[in-house]
Amino acid sequence: VHVPLIDKRPGQIISMTDSNIQVMDMETFETFDSPPPSHDQEVNNKLAEGDEVEYWKVLGKTKIMRIR
Repeated sequence: VHVPLIDKRPGQIISMTDSNIQVMDMETFETFDSPPPSHDQEVNNKLAEGDEVEYWKVLGKTKIMRIR
């Protein structure tokens, strides 16, 4: 049985567009693009530039999970 490793990390939103959110990792200061969270519209509507978020890295993909 394969069990995916979930890496939960803190990040900060640098910029936002309709299709992408640029996030900076708070530990390594690496920047990357992530799609807007589609699982929770309430979180998606509250996101703004400068917000600190928790994102998950799973199977090579990143997903913003919540606002910190």
